[in-house]
Amino acid sequence: MSDANRASIGYVEESTWGTTPTAALQTLRITGESIQDNEEVAESAEILSDRNLRDYVRSGEYSAGSLNFELTDDVLDDLLEGVMAGSWATNVLINGTTKHSYTFEKKFPVDGSPSTLYWAITGARIDTLNLTMNQGQIITGSLGVIGKAGNEATSSVGTSYTAAGTTQVLSAEDITALTEAGTSPGNVTQLSLSLTNNLRRQHVVGGADPIGIGYGGFRATGQLTMYFENFDLYAKYEAETKTALVCTVTTPGTPTAYLTFTVPAVRWGAPQILVPGVNQDVMASFPFTAVYDSTTGGSFKVTRSA
Repeated sequence: MSDANRASIGYVEESTWGTTPTAALQTLRITGESIQDNEEVAESAEILSDRNLRDYVRSGEYSAGSLNFELTDDVLDDLLEGVMAGSWATNVLINGTTKHSYTFEKKFPVDGSPSTLYWAITGARIDTLNLTMNQGQIITGSLGVIGKAGNEATSSVGTSYTAAGTTQVLSAEDITALTEAGTSPGNVTQLSLSLTNNLRRQHVVGGADPIGIGYGGFRATGQLTMYFENFDLYAKYEAETKTALVCTVTTPGTPTAYLTFTVPAVRWGAPQILVPGVNQDVMASFPFTAVYDSTTGGSFKVTRSA
């Protein structure tokens, strides 16, 4: 048997897609995960007089799932390069076209011999990032990954495991700046951010595993929810006005440790301003989509402290 409280996940970036380098694995801080093997199957269409199914065969195999976490200033770090398809430059990361891939490994201490079991996937690319910042709650997120099929083992694919960081978990209270067009948008209660690379698996005949993971268009979307006080953002939605949205989260007691998420060109979607019922506040929810900003050279930017 294996205890979830003792399980862990490590990762290392690959130099060659699908090949694990000889290196230590970085332990990832998670609250849960759902990465598993998936298969494509085909049913025989042969007609049998007794109405049975002649055969059911595998036609493809891959791994996919999510890694769930609570936000800290260092939990994403190099994995942000994967979801942004970019590279940090002077602590600034802008979405781009640089492909990154990783090996992820689950480590399961178990009762018996061997005392530890491992399950690893290679060629993993990060498809999505979701962040949710709700008033009064810890900021949570998830990374969606797609890779080659997993492999079970009794020894690690890495040379060792590097311990995870111990910096403080961040909550919505730690949002030290939130601006729209350079000023406060109002009394915000919730901000969500969603990034996707629209990844696709590339398969060929003669093998089950994908031979590659292709990139589609990068998209950044989200939603801003606030107490309804005016029609300022509604007017920008009607006029199709593009504005900038910037959110900075700072580690308490360490002012130099921060992450700033910038959507330099936001197009606001149709808002919801509804009367929910008695004894409740009227809230305004504004969805948004990021579009290309020529000054930034992308549609989403992350800035981190040194």
